[in-house]
Amino acid sequence: MTGIYVHIPFCIKKCRYCSFFSIEDLDYIPDYIDSLLKEIAIRATACRNSDKIDTIYIGGGTPSLLNSLQLSEIIESLYNHFDITLNPEITIEINPGTVTHEFLTDIYNIGINRLSIGIQSLNDSILKFLGRIHDMATALSTLRWAKDSGFDNISVDIISAIPGQDIVDLEDELNLLCGFDVKHFSCYLLSIDDGTELGYLREAGGISELGDDQQVVFF
Repeated sequence: MTGIYVHIPFCIKKCRYCSFFSIEDLDYIPDYIDSLLKEIAIRATACRNSDKIDTIYIGGGTPSLLNSLQLSEIIESLYNHFDITLNPEITIEINPGTVTHEFLTDIYNIGINRLSIGIQSLNDSILKFLGRIHDMATALSTLRWAKDSGFDNISVDIISAIPGQDIVDLEDELNLLCGFDVKHFSCYLLSIDDGTELGYLREAGGISELGDDQQVVFF
């Protein structure tokens, strides 16, 4: 089986730790989608006739900045150009603070059946340090909306080994998230990369990464 990854490179603002390419000017979204639909058609011509698609992953960036009609157009184009199996797993990355209950219901109804939610932390001070746009309450509301909208396959991103983070608080956050019957966790140790806001802060002596022994404890 073959999987398809679709990249949506737009964000409301870049997080302080993020070294990925992203665009904050959302006015480019319609043009990007037009180009993406053309590329889907071009890529399909290079795909072998025997290739069957059983997974579609829409990542970013923040794909939840697209509306449900735009996402439906992308998915419809994939179905028109590729041999997709019955009931494929279709995942979209979403960020709390960029979705509503109505939006989640709409994307569930167009066939998206798995969410990857960039929660990262349930501690408001840690979220502010990371430069996230949401708080704990918004993250938990997003999880509740997702369950209410019909999603039962949910993955959550968590970052640990963050300066100022408490291991007991992290354990409490994970226990709380497990109460939502989360199927998968992607747990990352904080990496401070050159060229990021946290990278510049490290160069100025404002922060330092945790030592190896401390990172092992969080891992």
